[in-house]
Amino acid sequence: MIFQDTPIKGLKVIKYNKLNDERGFFLKIHNHDLFQNAGLNENIEEIYTSQSCRSVIRGLHYQKSPFAHSKIIFCLSGSIFDVAVDLRKGSSTYGNHYSIFLKSNSYIGLYIPEGFAHGFQALEDNTVIINSSSTKYSLEHEVGISWDSCGINWPLDNPILSVKDQKHPIFSDIISDF
Repeated sequence: MIFQDTPIKGLKVIKYNKLNDERGFFLKIHNHDLFQNAGLNENIEEIYTSQSCRSVIRGLHYQKSPFAHSKIIFCLSGSIFDVAVDLRKGSSTYGNHYSIFLKSNSYIGLYIPEGFAHGFQALEDNTVIINSSSTKYSLEHEVGISWDSCGINWPLDNPILSVKDQKHPIFSDIISDF
Protein backbone atom coordinates (compact mmCIF):
# COMPACT_ATOMS: atom_id res chain seq x y z
CA MET A 1 0.00 0.00 0.00
CA ILE A 2 1.07 3.51 -0.75
CA PHE A 3 -0.49 6.40 1.20
CA GLN A 4 -0.55 9.68 -0.72
CA ASP A 5 -1.27 13.08 0.80
CA THR A 6 -4.11 15.22 -0.50
CA PRO A 7 -4.38 19.02 -0.27
CA ILE A 8 -6.29 18.51 3.01
CA LYS A 9 -4.08 17.43 5.93
CA GLY A 10 -4.81 13.92 7.22
CA LEU A 11 -6.92 12.87 4.24
CA LYS A 12 -5.05 10.18 2.26
CA VAL A 13 -5.45 8.40 -1.05
CA ILE A 14 -4.52 4.73 -0.71
CA LYS A 15 -2.98 2.95 -3.68
CA TYR A 16 -3.31 -0.79 -3.28
CA ASN A 17 -0.97 -3.46 -4.59
CA LYS A 18 -2.99 -5.99 -6.58
CA LEU A 19 -1.37 -9.41 -7.03
CA ASN A 20 -2.40 -11.25 -10.21
CA ASP A 21 -1.97 -14.86 -11.21
CA GLU A 22 -3.78 -17.40 -13.39
CA ARG A 23 -6.57 -17.74 -10.79
CA GLY A 24 -7.41 -14.03 -10.71
CA PHE A 25 -6.13 -11.49 -8.22
CA PHE A 26 -5.56 -10.90 -4.51
CA LEU A 27 -5.92 -7.50 -2.86
CA LYS A 28 -5.27 -6.63 0.79
CA ILE A 29 -7.46 -3.67 1.76
CA HIS A 30 -6.18 -3.22 5.31
CA ASN A 31 -3.02 -4.04 7.22
CA HIS A 32 -2.71 -2.91 10.84
CA ASP A 33 1.07 -2.39 10.73
CA LEU A 34 1.09 -0.45 7.44
CA PHE A 35 -1.62 1.91 8.66
CA GLN A 36 0.09 2.34 12.04
CA ASN A 37 3.46 3.05 10.37
CA ALA A 38 1.74 5.71 8.22
CA GLY A 39 0.41 7.34 11.41
CA LEU A 40 -3.22 6.56 10.58
CA ASN A 41 -5.97 5.43 12.95
CA GLU A 42 -6.11 1.77 11.97
CA ASN A 43 -8.74 0.69 14.49
CA ILE A 44 -11.68 -0.86 12.64
CA GLU A 45 -14.89 -1.45 14.62
CA GLU A 46 -17.31 -1.99 11.72
CA ILE A 47 -17.13 -2.89 8.05
CA TYR A 48 -20.14 -2.59 5.84
CA THR A 49 -21.09 -2.38 2.18
CA SER A 50 -23.76 -0.53 0.29
CA GLN A 51 -25.15 -1.04 -3.18
CA SER A 52 -26.42 1.99 -5.08
CA CYS A 53 -28.12 2.76 -8.36
CA ARG A 54 -26.72 5.33 -10.78
CA SER A 55 -27.11 8.94 -9.52
CA VAL A 56 -27.71 7.99 -5.87
CA ILE A 57 -26.00 10.36 -3.44
CA ARG A 58 -25.36 9.01 0.06
CA GLY A 59 -24.31 11.73 2.45
CA LEU A 60 -22.90 13.99 3.52
CA HIS A 61 -22.66 12.12 6.87
CA TYR A 62 -20.53 12.14 10.00
CA GLN A 63 -20.83 11.19 13.65
CA LYS A 64 -20.32 13.43 16.68
CA SER A 65 -18.13 12.53 19.65
CA PRO A 66 -17.76 10.11 21.28
CA PHE A 67 -18.63 8.17 18.10
CA ALA A 68 -16.62 10.32 15.67
CA HIS A 69 -14.78 8.03 13.31
CA SER A 70 -12.20 7.63 10.61
CA LYS A 71 -13.13 5.66 7.50
CA ILE A 72 -11.59 3.73 4.65
CA ILE A 73 -13.68 3.81 1.46
CA PHE A 74 -13.10 1.34 -1.37
CA CYS A 75 -15.23 0.66 -4.46
CA LEU A 76 -15.86 -3.06 -5.04
CA SER A 77 -18.08 -2.78 -8.12
CA GLY A 78 -18.94 0.09 -10.45
CA SER A 79 -17.67 3.59 -9.66
CA ILE A 80 -18.31 6.52 -7.35
CA PHE A 81 -17.53 10.20 -7.02
CA ASP A 82 -16.34 10.27 -3.40
CA VAL A 83 -16.23 13.45 -1.28
CA ALA A 84 -14.85 14.40 2.14
CA VAL A 85 -15.57 17.82 3.72
CA ASP A 86 -13.23 19.17 6.40
CA LEU A 87 -15.20 20.04 9.56
CA ARG A 88 -12.20 20.66 11.84
CA LYS A 89 -12.69 24.24 13.09
CA GLY A 90 -8.98 24.86 13.69
CA SER A 91 -7.95 23.56 10.28
CA SER A 92 -6.72 25.92 7.57
CA THR A 93 -8.92 23.92 5.17
CA TYR A 94 -12.11 24.08 7.29
CA GLY A 95 -15.12 23.89 4.96
CA ASN A 96 -13.04 22.74 2.00
CA HIS A 97 -13.78 19.47 0.29
CA TYR A 98 -11.74 16.87 -1.53
CA SER A 99 -13.22 14.66 -4.23
CA ILE A 100 -11.94 11.62 -6.07
CA PHE A 101 -13.32 9.10 -8.54
CA LEU A 102 -13.06 5.57 -7.13
CA LYS A 103 -13.57 2.72 -9.57
CA SER A 104 -13.65 -1.00 -8.95
CA ASN A 105 -10.74 -1.57 -11.34
CA SER A 106 -8.53 1.29 -10.10
CA TYR A 107 -7.56 -0.31 -6.75
CA ILE A 108 -7.52 3.06 -5.04
CA GLY A 109 -9.22 3.92 -1.76
CA LEU A 110 -9.64 6.95 0.45
CA TYR A 111 -8.71 7.26 4.13
CA ILE A 112 -10.87 9.86 5.87
CA PRO A 113 -9.83 10.85 9.40
CA GLU A 114 -12.15 12.03 12.18
CA GLY A 115 -13.50 15.51 11.64
CA PHE A 116 -14.82 15.07 8.11
CA ALA A 117 -18.25 14.64 6.57
CA HIS A 118 -18.38 12.00 3.86
CA GLY A 119 -20.60 11.29 0.90
CA PHE A 120 -20.55 9.79 -2.56
CA GLN A 121 -22.51 9.63 -5.78
CA ALA A 122 -22.84 6.31 -7.62
CA LEU A 123 -21.86 6.73 -11.27
CA GLU A 124 -23.16 3.34 -12.42
CA ASP A 125 -25.99 1.00 -11.54
CA ASN A 126 -25.09 -1.76 -9.09
CA THR A 127 -22.21 0.18 -7.60
CA VAL A 128 -20.96 -1.46 -4.39
CA ILE A 129 -18.61 0.13 -1.87
CA ILE A 130 -16.99 -1.17 1.28
CA ASN A 131 -16.69 1.21 4.21
CA SER A 132 -14.49 0.43 7.21
CA SER A 133 -15.18 2.59 10.25
CA SER A 134 -13.16 3.13 13.43
CA THR A 135 -16.26 3.38 15.62
CA LYS A 136 -19.62 1.70 15.74
CA TYR A 137 -22.61 3.38 14.16
CA SER A 138 -24.67 5.44 16.60
CA LEU A 139 -28.01 6.81 15.44
CA GLU A 140 -27.99 9.38 18.27
CA HIS A 141 -24.63 10.77 17.11
CA GLU A 142 -25.19 10.70 13.35
CA VAL A 143 -25.30 14.12 11.69
CA GLY A 144 -25.56 15.23 8.11
CA ILE A 145 -25.02 18.22 5.86
CA SER A 146 -27.05 19.01 2.78
CA TRP A 147 -25.31 17.54 -0.27
CA ASP A 148 -25.66 20.77 -2.27
CA SER A 149 -24.40 23.28 0.32
CA CYS A 150 -20.62 22.79 0.24
CA GLY A 151 -19.76 23.91 -3.30
CA ILE A 152 -19.33 20.35 -4.56
CA ASN A 153 -19.67 19.90 -8.31
CA TRP A 154 -21.46 16.52 -8.39
CA PRO A 155 -20.94 14.82 -11.76
CA LEU A 156 -24.50 13.56 -12.39
CA ASP A 157 -27.67 15.66 -12.53
CA ASN A 158 -30.97 14.67 -10.90
CA PRO A 159 -29.53 12.94 -7.82
CA ILE A 160 -31.51 10.34 -5.93
CA LEU A 161 -31.45 10.93 -2.16
CA SER A 162 -33.04 9.27 0.84
CA VAL A 163 -35.71 11.23 2.69
CA LYS A 164 -33.27 11.59 5.60
CA ASP A 165 -30.51 13.01 3.37
CA GLN A 166 -32.96 15.50 1.83
CA LYS A 167 -33.58 17.02 5.29
CA HIS A 168 -29.99 17.74 6.38
CA PRO A 169 -29.15 21.38 7.22
CA ILE A 170 -26.93 23.44 4.94
CA PHE A 171 -23.23 23.71 5.74
CA SER A 172 -23.42 27.31 7.03
CA ASP A 173 -26.02 26.22 9.63
CA ILE A 174 -24.01 23.40 11.20
CA ILE A 175 -22.00 23.76 14.39
CA SER A 176 -18.96 21.52 14.16
CA ASP A 177 -17.75 19.87 17.36
CA PHE A 178 -14.37 19.01 15.84
